[in-house]
Amino acid sequence: MRGKLSMLAASTLLAVSLLAGGAAQPAHATVVTKVVKMTNTLRFMPMTITIHKGDRIKWKNVSTGGLQHTTTSRHWNSGALSPGQTFVHTFRTIGTFRYHCTFHSAEGMTGKIIVAP
Repeated sequence: MRGKLSMLAASTLLAVSLLAGGAAQPAHATVVTKVVKMTNTLRFMPMTITIHKGDRIKWKNVSTGGLQHTTTSRHWNSGALSPGQTFVHTFRTIGTFRYHCTFHSAEGMTGKIIVAP
């Protein structure tokens, strides 16, 4: 009888552990980094991008001739990025995030990031 109770307790503990571990796993377990280019044509490429919670965006200034850009929102600010420089931000909140280049927003250099679960 004692052996059966021990086996039942161990089985129950294993089942609870598996359920708790399964519930704790995020739907999107692999962190992905997507690149958004900042161009000479004063655009973010792509202008709209969809990622998952926990993923990162890496902005890269691919402009030439010393053209600086920023990626700026209420949630982050890269500061001035010269050609070849990058800025990375991790998105930990679901939602839609609009951003712009401080130097070129009047010319339409704006972007949008959609963060899904």
